[in-house]
Amino acid sequence: MAPWTLDDEKPRGQSRPRLPAGGGGDVGIASGPALMAVTNAVVAACKQHTGRGPTRAKAHLYPNALHIVLGDWMTREERTLTAGGRQDLIA
Repeated sequence: MAPWTLDDEKPRGQSRPRLPAGGGGDVGIASGPALMAVTNAVVAACKQHTGRGPTRAKAHLYPNALHIVLGDWMTREERTLTAGGRQDLIA
């Protein structure tokens, strides 16, 4: 089965993960704005650490995991070195 996000339509034959409601002990990320805020925080942390953050990010929420896929991470120079097989020069 393909994963889906909160923004996607519910696929046939799959149910959305049941996340805990607000309040109490173990509270999950249950809303689109909260998921976006977590994704934006990851992008901001990457930018602060490396000086350049990814230009695209997509979050996938699963019942037991949150995956954040970052895109367009490398600079043009890093992409050129990687394409030429010189990954060893990228720090």
